Amino acid sequence: MVKLTMVNTIQAKELNAVKKLAERLFSVPVINVSPITKGEVNKVFVIETPKMSLIVRINENKSYIREYEKEKLCMEKVSKLGVPLPRVLKIGSRIIPYVYMAYECIQGIPADEYKGDKLRVWYQIGEYAALINSIKTYGYGGRFQFQPHQDKDGNSHKNWIEYIDRGINMVLKSTLLVKNDVIRREEVSKIKSELEEIKVWQFKPRLGHGNLALKNTIVNKNGRVVAVLDWGDAVSHRAPHFELATTLFWINLAEQKAFLNGYGLSIERYEAIRKDVEKLQLLEHLGSAIWYIQRKDYKGLEYAKRKLRTIMPA
Repeated sequence: MVKLTMVNTIQAKELNAVKKLAERLFSVPVINVSPITKGEVNKVFVIETPKMSLIVRINENKSYIREYEKEKLCMEKVSKLGVPLPRVLKIGSRIIPYVYMAYECIQGIPADEYKGDKLRVWYQIGEYAALINSIKTYGYGGRFQFQPHQDKDGNSHKNWIEYIDRGINMVLKSTLLVKNDVIRREEVSKIKSELEEIKVWQFKPRLGHGNLALKNTIVNKNGRVVAVLDWGDAVSHRAPHFELATTLFWINLAEQKAFLNGYGLSIERYEAIRKDVEKLQLLEHLGSAIWYIQRKDYKGLEYAKRKLRTIMPA
């Protein structure tokens, strides 16, 4: 009899659905289904069979299959450059009442649980970030292409100003930031002036991962990175600015230095672009604060507020 590992937040129908999915897709009996509770957008499960272990992510929103397809395409692109990744086995929306993405389970542990030298891990993450950021993209934001004229549905943002203006307006027009003491009312005009400067940037976009972190990295027992995970936030953006903005904001100075060294970016070069990086950090993480508020994640919100104070315009 299959063992369905239960936790309070996972419904039995979801566990049974992914069991059914694995049996239908791979024609193998399922020994165990265990939820991974770290997923913030998708429900994530580890499935054990006699032949293999795999990861299955599911989402109730049928349109989310486009996100899975984007992730798969990004992973295929970066794997050709040597970024270690799990192999995507299947993406679909049939068999079970969810869209799903199944990929191989890489042996190792999340890097945030690794007991060895985490600075060495951050150095490796920096190396892989540089490879990721070397890939040319077309369009801006989360909907983009790897070749020109590939946007048959007209879903991508082809104009930088229009794309970034939407993000700025979303942040500045939200009443949640002032109500929850993330920013003060008198700071809004200064923040607006700071963010408006982003509009005039001119650059050729590159691929950004958008969520490089120890929790999204798998290492082996020796601390070697064996997989870079979670490509749902991948974007077409300014490099290295966007990757630095989304990565360095959450980590300490020693980790930042290790990441920058791995990336091949000198302290002098980073200092030359730091002000632009901080403008992006301000925009991105005011958006993160709104996300925390909407999900009532007050622990995450308090941490974001403290970090935002360090880059708030004077």
